[in-house]
Amino acid sequence: LLTAVIYTGVGVLPLFLISTQILQLEREIGFGVAELGLATAAYFGAAALAANPGGRLVARLGSSAGLRVGSATTIMACLVAGTSTEPWLMPVAAAIGGIGNGIIQVSSNVAIFDGVDKERQGLAFGSKQAAVPLASVLAGLSLPVIGLVFGWRWVFAGAGLLALFLCVSVPHIRLHRTKKRVEQPLGRPTRSM
Repeated sequence: LLTAVIYTGVGVLPLFLISTQILQLEREIGFGVAELGLATAAYFGAAALAANPGGRLVARLGSSAGLRVGSATTIMACLVAGTSTEPWLMPVAAAIGGIGNGIIQVSSNVAIFDGVDKERQGLAFGSKQAAVPLASVLAGLSLPVIGLVFGWRWVFAGAGLLALFLCVSVPHIRLHRTKKRVEQPLGRPTRSM
């Protein structure tokens, strides 16, 4: 559960950090509110598109591999954002971060399903989702603590280092209930499909 919470929080950091640093980004590279809207759409669109292939990856290789791939993608997002010199690179960084988030979300969900007793899964999934607003708070704190003191690039460097640490220290998640999981559609598809 702790693994799922931590990785979920890190998976949403790229977009939240872009949002909190917007005043400095606008001043230095011309990244304004309109571009932030584009970055947000790119992030969530990429996360939605990455979830299905991420699910196939996790089903084949396991949650640990999915968390490793997702955190590696988060590193790339932080690297692109932290080295950006043009405003169009921030939506690209956000889209890369969205891909990582899509994979991390699926991996975390499977890790909770396979690793937490059925009676406690509601609390576990709620705790995982609480990581998102917690990450928002941490991103907000990054502005006065790091961004205004050292510069916005160091915020992304710190997030990238955190993602790197998580990438190399992914715990082995035992999938003791994998055989009980049904990963194919049940019943007839609805008319909307």
